[in-house]
Amino acid sequence: MTFASKPDAPPDSKLAQLDRFLEQDPTNPGLLREAFAVAMSAGNFTRAEGYLSRANALGADAVQWALNAVHLAMARSEWPKAQGLLNALATTGNIPPTLATTLAHDQAVIDFMQDRDAQALAALQPLVEQEASSDWRMPTATQVLLLRVWHRSLAFEAAMPWARAHADAGAFDAAALGVASLLALDAGDLEASERWARSALESGQANAEALVAASALALMEHDAESAERFARLALQRNDRESRSWASLGMARFAQQDIVEANDCLARSVDASPTHATTMLLLGWTEFLLQRVEDAARTFARAIDLDRGFAECHGALAVAQAQLGRVDEANVSLERALRLDRDCASAQFAKMLLEGNGPLDGAQVRRLGRRLLEHRVSPAGVPLSAWLPDDDPQA
Repeated sequence: MTFASKPDAPPDSKLAQLDRFLEQDPTNPGLLREAFAVAMSAGNFTRAEGYLSRANALGADAVQWALNAVHLAMARSEWPKAQGLLNALATTGNIPPTLATTLAHDQAVIDFMQDRDAQALAALQPLVEQEASSDWRMPTATQVLLLRVWHRSLAFEAAMPWARAHADAGAFDAAALGVASLLALDAGDLEASERWARSALESGQANAEALVAASALALMEHDAESAERFARLALQRNDRESRSWASLGMARFAQQDIVEANDCLARSVDASPTHATTMLLLGWTEFLLQRVEDAARTFARAIDLDRGFAECHGALAVAQAQLGRVDEANVSLERALRLDRDCASAQFAKMLLEGNGPLDGAQVRRLGRRLLEHRVSPAGVPLSAWLPDDDPQA
């Protein structure tokens, strides 16, 4: 007798139905495979482990169930265990050629999730070479993984020609286009980034990467409303994505909502405290909210991330000058100007240190608007002229 669950039933209902079938036919390998797949897709890993144990007891299709054990460990983020199971599977000598791509993909995932990008690329390189020398095409999930590994390892020289060739050939789906658009953005190819992000968005199946790229591109065009919309959509897909929070924070900053900008940028930094520019902008929101001690600490953290970033040193000089720590401010100012004679934040600090500061509340608000306008004080113009008391927007 053949059993089959209803394809459109909810996972719990399907599992209950499959369990009833298995009570009648407990050694049916097809039912066990289907039950395992349904439990995995539902995130019910305890049930999946139970089906795995039953299949192993039967001893049928040992290679596939060994691979299923690898996938269960990966789904649970048990990376050392998954590696051990994959190693054991690879040494059996009974791997059919059809599983070679799956094993390479799984090895790359295990490495990638443990921040071993070089090893992940090494696992995928044979697939890249196989694709280049034959009509075989990499599965979509592996394309996406390869693009993500290249992106995180900043391997733009290898990634961009491959991405252009595949995109031009129509070999990317929306997910791959989305990752490629973010990769192109960070590689500095804004035209490709915009084109691929737009294609992903027009498909109606854009992933978070496409939306983050679209948000960043909108910010570059000074379109804060579109940038905000794309960032919020990206956060609906993944509310722990640092760059989505950063884009939303920058969009709200551009719209002069400093309170929400501060909250968004703080979330971005909490998720990934490794980006000096985001840390710098977080510090400016704290400064504009007149939390100057917090701002000074945040600017110092930004410097720790990138000691050659002049704006971070200049911003710290501003905060130190506002706090009356003149000697420290002069040291920070000197470092900023040594790195970049035209550093905008250094010009702010210089004005404060030349007897114009500290700023009062109205001047701080006006400074915020000048920051948004990317305006700096011309040399020799006093702070009182640059931030006039009769500013109608104060």
